[in-house]
Amino acid sequence: MAHREYIRETDNRELAFLFIHGIVGTPDHFNSIIDIIPREYSIYNILLDGHGKKIEDFANTSMKKWEEQIETIIEYLFSRYDKIIIIGHSMGTLFAIDIASRFPKKVEKLFLLAVPLTVFVKPVAVKSSIKAAFDKTDDNDELVIAMKNGAGVELEPKLWKYVSWTPRFIELLLKIKDTDKILNELKVPTVAIQSKKDELVTEKCFETLWLHPYIEAFMLKNSGHYYYNDKDLKTILKLFKDKIL
Repeated sequence: MAHREYIRETDNRELAFLFIHGIVGTPDHFNSIIDIIPREYSIYNILLDGHGKKIEDFANTSMKKWEEQIETIIEYLFSRYDKIIIIGHSMGTLFAIDIASRFPKKVEKLFLLAVPLTVFVKPVAVKSSIKAAFDKTDDNDELVIAMKNGAGVELEPKLWKYVSWTPRFIELLLKIKDTDKILNELKVPTVAIQSKKDELVTEKCFETLWLHPYIEAFMLKNSGHYYYNDKDLKTILKLFKDKIL
């Protein structure tokens, strides 16, 4: 299990890229995007507290710790760089929206993947999660493989242990509610990419994002919350090149 943060600092003080992964997620989710960012720019692909470790470590972290961690990093970035661009996945998009709403003069753009303004756990998500925990995957089960690779916590086939995660997901729901309240305050150019087959985020999110004056919203037809097929991944990278770089 890699799931380590990646930091690349350069002498260019004009712009830096900040990546924020989702709940139980991993910095590895952004590897394909990082590969196309020119070497002249600094990159901060952070690992949130309690991630990259065991089930117990995630249970013992909190939304407050994540918020404090992110406040520390943005204070550092704002002191070092003229502008930052934030790329977020899932819960990471909520932090990105919050930062951009509070500091519109310092955040140049947002690039958001799977914004979870409304969530609904589909049966396929439960089934895939159990398969991933029990390591019951095969080469054709792309959804389960993507979920397993996208899990930034060491999974175990002891399902009762995951009950200890309940407070973290309650905190996530409260964070979603807070984000919904401030969404209209967002005045930073934003690209938001949702997935039609997302197992956790509803299509209603796309409608909300589409109507926002500062957001360009796009829908991937054949991908999920963690899984992107080759065509959709190429679409993501093209949008990043065309609209962010």
